[in-house]
Amino acid sequence: DKDSFLLKDAEGLTDRNVFYDQKSSSLLKMLDEKEEGIVLEESTLPEAVLEDLKKSHSHLALSITSRNQRIGLLTLGRKKSDEEYTKDDVETLKSLSNALGLAMNTALVFEDAIRKEKLITVGTMVAGIQHDISTPANVADMAIQLFMLDKKEGRHQLMPKEEILSQVYNL
Repeated sequence: DKDSFLLKDAEGLTDRNVFYDQKSSSLLKMLDEKEEGIVLEESTLPEAVLEDLKKSHSHLALSITSRNQRIGLLTLGRKKSDEEYTKDDVETLKSLSNALGLAMNTALVFEDAIRKEKLITVGTMVAGIQHDISTPANVADMAIQLFMLDKKEGRHQLMPKEEILSQVYNL
């Protein structure tokens, strides 16, 4: 929802309710200040940021952005080689997170377009159904009004009862 991010998966994750809230997460606040990402091995990280990283088993955190707005969070554990992340690693991963942000934004645009197209289709269908229902209803309403006008003006008094009953039956 862009105000909080639910951790979807992490190796060794036992708590499936790990949230990073935009207002209270030290990790997200620090990512706002440091565009290049946060690496656990940095010795100057505040304790609250370290805690945020540890709860997701992360050693690297990057913002996933689209149109200069964070739409997600990419967190990575230790490298398989157990080496620390280098500046080149972080730069490459930052490029990938930017591409991921673009892909996510594109998916959201397509999802919105599909939703709008479905609404247009439903609207067209409802208009057709309304037309199919209202046309015969309008014809019936007009016939009833003519019958009532004939009755009010006394035209039925001169008609045989069978003909009046036939008109009522037809209505």
